[in-house]
Amino acid sequence: MSTDAKILSVIGIVTTLVLAGGVFLLNRSITTPTATITTDSPNLIRNDSYQTATGSAKVNLVEFGDYQCPACASAHQVVKSVMTLDVNFVFRHFPLPLHKNAVIASLAAEAAGVQGKYWEMHNFLYEDQANWSESSNPKEVFLGYAGKIQLDIDKFSQDIESPQLKSKIERDRLDGISLGINATPTFFINGEKLAGMPNFTQFKNMIQEKSR
Repeated sequence: MSTDAKILSVIGIVTTLVLAGGVFLLNRSITTPTATITTDSPNLIRNDSYQTATGSAKVNLVEFGDYQCPACASAHQVVKSVMTLDVNFVFRHFPLPLHKNAVIASLAAEAAGVQGKYWEMHNFLYEDQANWSESSNPKEVFLGYAGKIQLDIDKFSQDIESPQLKSKIERDRLDGISLGINATPTFFINGEKLAGMPNFTQFKNMIQEKSR
C-alpha cells in the first residue's frame, strides 16, 4: 500500500470513529430520563435545606448539584423555567473533588442565605460560572456578587469562612453519597431518582403526573 493510500485509510478510520462518537453522544443527550430508585430517606430534604415553596406544592424536585459543574450550569436554565410551575425546588450541595472552587461557591450561596439572598446568589453562581470557575481568588468575584444583591459585605465575608456552613455543605455531600449519587446534576422528583437530564417538557410532564 502506498503512503498516500495509508494516509487516506487512517483518515477514513478516524472519521468513522468521530462520527460514531457523535451518534453516541446524540443518543445519550436525547435519552428519556426514567426513575431508577425511590426513597423516603430523611437525607433527601433536610429541615435547613433551601426550598422555594415549602408546604404549598405537591411535588418536590430535589437537585444535588455542584456550582462549578458545567452540566449543572446548563441544567440551571431548564430548572429556572421549571421553578415557574407548581413545584417545590430544593437544592442540595454536592461539590465534586475535581472542582477546586466548588466548595467556596457553595459557601458563597450559604453565606448569602444567612442574609436572605440564597437564590439570588445561586443564580449568579450558575449564570456567571465562566468568570469564577477557574479563578485563583473566587472570593473576590463572590464579593462582587454580594454587592450587586445588596448584602452586608463584611458579614458576607465572615460567613463565607464559617465552619458551620462548611459542615452543612459536607453533610449535604454525605447525604448524596448515602443516596447513591456519583455525578451532578442528579434530580429526585417526590423521592424518585432520575437517570438522565430531563428537558423542560419532560420535567413538566413528570410534575403534572405527580400532581394528580
